Amino acid sequence: MSNMCAVLFLFVILVSEIAGADHVKPENPHMTPTNAEENIVKSLDPKIDWKTTRDGVKWFPNCNFPGYDIKYEYVGGKCSHCKCSELCIDTSGCNAFSWIDGWCYLKNIPAAALNKSPSSRGGCGFLPWEFP
Repeated sequence: MSNMCAVLFLFVILVSEIAGADHVKPENPHMTPTNAEENIVKSLDPKIDWKTTRDGVKWFPNCNFPGYDIKYEYVGGKCSHCKCSELCIDTSGCNAFSWIDGWCYLKNIPAAALNKSPSSRGGCGFLPWEFP
């Protein structure tokens, strides 16, 4: 059995070497927390454990960032935070977003005005790297 495991292990390494490292996704630079990000999270609500997407976007359900809308778009109900965060990343000037009933509201909020309010029909998120 151990010989079989060793052969399988070597096979996997050989295939990986032949395939090259092109399939390995580079580490997202936005995933490394900064002091600014930690300060923003603490200022919003230090008790909240913000969720983080694989792109480094912070989000949380049942909240809203009121005002400062730059654009809104219907993104549907399933995984609204996913679609809304991607839309924000792809939109120049967007640094935060809220989604309510399938509608995504993109924001450009000054750091000093970044305050969340409760909402039972959606959530909110922000791009930490846009708040230096």
